[in-house]
Amino acid sequence: MNLKESIRKVLNEESIQDSLFDMINTDGIKKTSKAVGGMNRLIKILNLNEEDLNGFIYQYLTENYYPDYNWGPELFDFYDEEVRVYGSYHFEIDDLEGYAYLGEWDGYDNLYVLFICNWVINDLNNLFNDKWVPIFKRWFEDNSGLEVREIDLEGRYYNGN
Repeated sequence: MNLKESIRKVLNEESIQDSLFDMINTDGIKKTSKAVGGMNRLIKILNLNEEDLNGFIYQYLTENYYPDYNWGPELFDFYDEEVRVYGSYHFEIDDLEGYAYLGEWDGYDNLYVLFICNWVINDLNNLFNDKWVPIFKRWFEDNSGLEVREIDLEGRYYNGN
């Protein structure tokens, strides 16, 4: 391959990536991944660096794992009160428990633990290995207003319904 062909190939790949980013911004990650043959292929084509991958994961969580009854700053006080009164709050996704926040007193301190259900863990591990875990923590805190000190992936504090 000569230099001209190499340049043309690089420019073509960059324009494909730009088009896919545009499609993600307008149609969402799920629809864009279907257009290219799956999520793993999309991630490979986009050739994301670590910072971009973190943003991609955050957006993926926003599109696919927000609770049934929504959330955001207007509900921060509600979640805080529910945890204070009942010790925990359970977040459902399509009527299935997806994650639960545990603020219960352990005799010394409040736990501030986020338990994530196995079906969510498996979905996200299949796509992102364990790179999603710290992004999930930040995403949850941003959207719930609740502080997370620990993420429970093994069911040490809670094992679902």
